[in-house]
Amino acid sequence: MRLTSITQDRRGYIWLGGMGLYRFDGYRFKVYLHDPTNPNSLGGDKAEVVYCDRQGYIWIGLLGEGLDRLDPTTGTFTHYRHDPRNPTSLSHDEVTAILEDKSGQLWIGTHEGLNRMNRHTGQFARYQHDSDNPATLSNNQVRVLYEDRQGTLWIGTGSEWGQSSVDAGGLNRFEPTTQTFTRYLHQADNPHSLVNNKVRAIHEDRQGRFWVGTYGDGLHTMDRGSGQFTRYPYNELHPERLSRPFLKNKSNREADGVSFIQEDKQGALWIGAYKNGLNQYDPVRRLIKHWEAQPGQLNAFQENGPWAFFTSRDGVHWVTTFDGGLYRIVPTQSTIAFSTVGTTTHAFWQDNQGKFWIGTAKGLMCQDLQSGRVRWFRHDAAQPTSLGADDVREIYQDRQGTIWIGTKGAGLNRYHASTQTFSQYPHSKRSATSLITDNVHVIREDQNGKLWLGTTQGLDEFDPRTGYFIHHQHNPLDSTTLSDNGIPVLLLDHKGALWAGGYFKGGVNRYDQITNSFRRYLPGLRVTGMIEDQHGVIWAGGVGGLFRYDQTNDRFLPAMPNDPNSPVNITSLQLSNDNSLWISDLSGILQYNPGRNVTTRYGRLQGVNGRTMWEFSGYKTPNDQLYFGDRMGYYTFHPTQVKNQVWPAEVVLTDIRVNGQPRLVSFSSLPEGETTTYTKPQLILKHDENELSFAFAYLDYRSPELNRHQFKLENYDQHWHPSGPERTASYSHVPPGTYIFRVKGANNDVPWAEQQLTIVIHPPWWQTVWFRVSALLTGLIVVVLLVRYYTLYKLRRQRADLKRVLQAQEEERQRLAADLHDDLGATLATIKVQMETVPCSEHELRKFVSLMEKAIRDLRLISHNLMPPEFNKLGLTENLREVIRRLEVSDHTKFLFVTFGQERRLEAEAELVIYRIAIELINNALKHAKARTITIQLLFHPEMVSLMVEDDGLGSAAKASIEAGIGLRNVRSRANYLGADLMVDAGHKGTTITLTVPIAQRASTYGS
Repeated sequence: MRLTSITQDRRGYIWLGGMGLYRFDGYRFKVYLHDPTNPNSLGGDKAEVVYCDRQGYIWIGLLGEGLDRLDPTTGTFTHYRHDPRNPTSLSHDEVTAILEDKSGQLWIGTHEGLNRMNRHTGQFARYQHDSDNPATLSNNQVRVLYEDRQGTLWIGTGSEWGQSSVDAGGLNRFEPTTQTFTRYLHQADNPHSLVNNKVRAIHEDRQGRFWVGTYGDGLHTMDRGSGQFTRYPYNELHPERLSRPFLKNKSNREADGVSFIQEDKQGALWIGAYKNGLNQYDPVRRLIKHWEAQPGQLNAFQENGPWAFFTSRDGVHWVTTFDGGLYRIVPTQSTIAFSTVGTTTHAFWQDNQGKFWIGTAKGLMCQDLQSGRVRWFRHDAAQPTSLGADDVREIYQDRQGTIWIGTKGAGLNRYHASTQTFSQYPHSKRSATSLITDNVHVIREDQNGKLWLGTTQGLDEFDPRTGYFIHHQHNPLDSTTLSDNGIPVLLLDHKGALWAGGYFKGGVNRYDQITNSFRRYLPGLRVTGMIEDQHGVIWAGGVGGLFRYDQTNDRFLPAMPNDPNSPVNITSLQLSNDNSLWISDLSGILQYNPGRNVTTRYGRLQGVNGRTMWEFSGYKTPNDQLYFGDRMGYYTFHPTQVKNQVWPAEVVLTDIRVNGQPRLVSFSSLPEGETTTYTKPQLILKHDENELSFAFAYLDYRSPELNRHQFKLENYDQHWHPSGPERTASYSHVPPGTYIFRVKGANNDVPWAEQQLTIVIHPPWWQTVWFRVSALLTGLIVVVLLVRYYTLYKLRRQRADLKRVLQAQEEERQRLAADLHDDLGATLATIKVQMETVPCSEHELRKFVSLMEKAIRDLRLISHNLMPPEFNKLGLTENLREVIRRLEVSDHTKFLFVTFGQERRLEAEAELVIYRIAIELINNALKHAKARTITIQLLFHPEMVSLMVEDDGLGSAAKASIEAGIGLRNVRSRANYLGADLMVDAGHKGTTITLTVPIAQRASTYGS
């Protein structure tokens, strides 16, 4: 599979063209292939050239299928094809070169000339070769397009494939004002012309030199003013000189040409030949470095055909080969120096006499810092005053100026500067006050002048004045003893407290000199370093991470608990003058600033191999120079001179899946012609689309295996999660809501790049707000209707019950009226007649007859009130008028009956109820109010009838007896039955009672 083109888009993805289109994120390739059933897929599978414009679109030149444009935000392709019937279409479907110039115009090179595209109309203006016009393109097979700093467009033409003419091709300069071309061709008799007309590579370097590469031995620079070329031919005798690449073995060389010329950020020139390897030219030293195939070798080219070259924004060089290889060349940053010693370096010390000491596995080295002279001290069995053993593990100078050496195998050694000899303090089985073991790893002096020695068998307290050793060892039955006998780390803090770090069984120990006991911390931690910073904080590091001492609670806490990329396998710990912690671990050297909580890593890219660094070997000189031991030497640097160049890269979501299906998230962009702006994308999902998975990558290609990622689903996760090597995150059964998926990435800890995706999962319709509001409103309406229905039902029942009572009362009144009138009335009339025939005095007779006549009149009035005869025929008004007339005859009270408005009949039942109410009110006025005048008004209004009974009786004095009486309760119940309003107004003199009956309401009520 031949890869022919490389580019990088705005977000940082690497795009490659070949047998298909490929997107690379440093870990995975996403493949775009032609699908004949999908018109939005890639138009063909032979992608000769890939180009990313300033708007973010990916342009693909296809061999045989024209030009395609991919919109990364939608994943769709737009096709531009040659149409023989349309002169404004693409001139040919063999597309070999694409360029966007400074003005934003897109130029397309094909096998049938040059095209300028109008991106608004999709039409093309053609520039083609005309053999009769020397101001046209020199050849129609366009191979390379280039715009120089002056904005001049250059076109390289001619192909070694498919063209029979050897001379076909040439270099062309486009004149935009005249729309013509100036040709630059090979001339056999002109050594300042092109070597060959097949032009494949053009480049202008930072010095303004214009480079042209052709077929054959064709590396040139061009004087654009004169049009002359300077050739740089290959010299067999001086292959280090500037030229195009050739294989070292002449017999293996094949005819080819320059495939690319590119300049990197350091000014080096990269020159490829698609069958003869790759050259890198250093213009400062004027030397060529050559690469060619080394089959089977790791980190080497496996073939000799560099075809395309591209430098990504992080400084990584990408090379594709003619045979389908893809190679990554990562320039190193030599920011941390390494000095080779040839053996393991364990310890360092700069004494107060201007000498620098280095302890190694093969002796002790001493360098005079002024003269630079170096002297080695090694063990000599024949010299008892020589160094006791070559394996030096510790170097320390006490306050008296004495140099002490800790060795493996020869215990403690003391250096005598005057004689340059050593005296030894070995372990002796016969003496309990001798050194506990001959393996001494660390030495520190306390404020009393005693030396504390960390050994492989415990902690020794040594008094140089007496030469005696006191032993402190681990006792498994006593928790106040050392946690471990292997003590490679000691620290005396500013208060004079001694801290000892254990390595075998682990743990940190603090010694209490008063009680001669130890307080244990961090059980199980294999301690490799302890320091005290400028604020008095104790730091401990080891195989397990970095920890910070909390003095308030007397405990150690993780230093970076929320940082998934904090150091774990720490080998050494030092502090620089700016209060930064310098930590060596398996990944290299880290700088940690506790105040800013910032970590900077220096690893393989800076020339540091953390896996070969020696434990406990960190050291800082008085002038802040740092040293870290290694198995073959040591690293040294000054913190202020170390600069780790950080390239800004993006972290991207490479794949999004919902319920297992891929989902494309679009970024919003400005209209064509303006710069694309990527904003926070949004993913809108249904309630059952709640199985989510994300793949992501930090697009720093320098060392992808060291890239770090962490992610968090905001409003779902409580904390950030470190990503594993698969760089994916999955969530199941995510409830409806709004979330933000956040992912961070970094190669170095400064700075973190972040990508966010807003996710909205809509609830099901029965859980939506509008449904809940609608359901609540519906429920309220149903409740209101039920209450209303129940109220109306009760009212109807009450009216029905009242109606039955009233009907029963009326029937009883009719029966009583009939009985009184027909039976009792007739009987009284007979008695009256017979009394008239009884012999007695006329006066007595008249008296009895008068009483009898009054009884008959009262009986008739009662009978009339109970049920007036022909009530339904006469109506309400006439019946009231009749009853008032009768009352005037039988009573001394004065009555006044007034009607107003157009008199009209009401429903018979309503008239009868109003009549009963009027009779009841009149009786109350007569009985309780003791009225002398009673006015009855019957007022007819369009929508109501009012009955007003007014008297001049006792008024409010009689109101209590009226209210307590059964009569007014009957009146109220009848008024309620009619749906009428009843108002009682009792003053000091007289009472007015008003009954208002709505006619329309009564009609509808009766109708129902």
